[in-house]
Amino acid sequence: MTSAKSSLCRTAETGREKVREVRERTEAHFLTTGSALMSVCDRFETVERPIGAISELASAGEVQGLAATIRRFETMLHALLASVQEARTPLSNTLETARTMHSAVAQLSRTIRTMNIVALNARVTVAPMVDVKDSMTVFTRDAAELVQQAFGKLVEINDALAHLDEAVEVARGRSADLGRQLDERAAVVLGDIFTGLGQLEDHIGALTTQGGKLSRGALTIRDAVSKSVFALQSGDAMRQRLEHIEEMFEAVCDRAPGLGLQAALLALVQRQMFDATERHAPQVSLLERQLRLATNQTTTFLAEVDDLFSPGRTGVVELLRSFTQIETVLADVSALQQDLGDDALRLSAGVERVQGLVQEIGALEARMNLIGINAVIACSSLGQDGLPLKVIAHQLRDLVEQSSTCVVHMHRDLDAMRKSASTVAEMLDQQAQETQKIRGGLELEVTQGLEKLRSALADARDAINANQSQLSGGIAAGVKAMEDHQKELRQLVDEVAMAISREPRTRKFILTKDEVALIAHLRDILSIEIERNVLDTWLGTIGVDPETIIGTPTGTSDDEVTLFDDFDSPPPSSGSDDDFLFFDEAI
Repeated sequence: MTSAKSSLCRTAETGREKVREVRERTEAHFLTTGSALMSVCDRFETVERPIGAISELASAGEVQGLAATIRRFETMLHALLASVQEARTPLSNTLETARTMHSAVAQLSRTIRTMNIVALNARVTVAPMVDVKDSMTVFTRDAAELVQQAFGKLVEINDALAHLDEAVEVARGRSADLGRQLDERAAVVLGDIFTGLGQLEDHIGALTTQGGKLSRGALTIRDAVSKSVFALQSGDAMRQRLEHIEEMFEAVCDRAPGLGLQAALLALVQRQMFDATERHAPQVSLLERQLRLATNQTTTFLAEVDDLFSPGRTGVVELLRSFTQIETVLADVSALQQDLGDDALRLSAGVERVQGLVQEIGALEARMNLIGINAVIACSSLGQDGLPLKVIAHQLRDLVEQSSTCVVHMHRDLDAMRKSASTVAEMLDQQAQETQKIRGGLELEVTQGLEKLRSALADARDAINANQSQLSGGIAAGVKAMEDHQKELRQLVDEVAMAISREPRTRKFILTKDEVALIAHLRDILSIEIERNVLDTWLGTIGVDPETIIGTPTGTSDDEVTLFDDFDSPPPSSGSDDDFLFFDEAI
């Protein structure tokens, strides 16, 4: 009997240790799953926030407003290009006027050379005239000096016109370069910008359309995670039942003196374990299904988010690159405009220099005209002797009149050139202001808007990159924990059932009042209704009324009750002498 008792106790102790280990492991598995799910919820919110920010940008029309702003700047660029092209006209006119002035200067030069010849003739004519030689010599000398001065001014005018021609040509070249910068480079970049902008608008439209799908996907995942969290409550019930099973195992050796009750309690433990496992398994399976569903949906969600946002990120980066290029073009345009402004100033300075020289020639002509008039008057008093000199004086006056006509024409052309240069300067100033306005507007209204969109897309990508492995891996860790939990429970049930099945069981035994009290105590600690139902069913198998705990068969004393174990056969009928014998044989 000692050997049988020792064997039952060893089985109970071994079973209790196994149950304790599984209970602790169950707690660890459910904690792992719970922590994983909480982490998934937290990380999912981290992913949802930047996605929601992009959806808000799309639905708020910021991208559409950005497109309208870009188109407005395109109109401004086209207007700037038209202004640059318009500025070429006064520059061309200035060059043509400068060329016309070369003709006028050439004519003036011929006239002055003729004046020089006339002055020489006058000196030759005066030389034999002794009576008037002194007065006429002054006339011829002054005329010759004035002619030489006019020659000097003509040289300066030619030099000034050459510089003016050069300045006009440089300005025309820069103006043409400026036009090319805007017409060719800017046009190409603008084409890229509007192609990219159209693609971005299409993509943002897709974002707006797909935003609902992403939101629904997010809700589905949240629902799956919520159900998984709810299913974790089954772990608390299982841990509690395992604690009660430990107490039953402990009662086998520590509080049940009779071998019959010890064997019966082992059978009760086996019943409780089977019942707990059978009831717990569907809940764990449901939890596993919810976790797997959440895993699949999370993987799909992240893939859809990446597919949806990837073109947008690329499109914004390309647009920013294009705007960097247009900024480079505009910077070059500003530099050219600055150079053109300097050219316009040089043009004005050149025109003013030529005008000054022409005015000086005009002054010389006025003096030569006065000398001619005095010579005519002087020759008139000489009578027939002064007639040759009088003819020369009239020739000189005619030449002065011709040169005066040239000077008038040159003044007119120079005024036109000055006005053209002034017009060009004003246009360049307006163009420079417009260019700066476009550059500043692109920086403030366009580039910053694109950077905001790029930042929002980058935040979404960063959030996905930072949390993707944890989102999928966290749920996978929960699935693995539940799989291990199921496996350990099945292994526990199999091992305990095998150990109990090897122990001897009795047909009938005597149940003392102390043992009845032990059963009542065990029933009291079972706080879960299902556990009590299993115990009550077990009580019925050994002849105890679940309502009263104690059943009193006929023929027993006040101190003991005959109970039947029906593991192998129904209870024997009462009245036999064997009904009250205690057996410890193996069945």
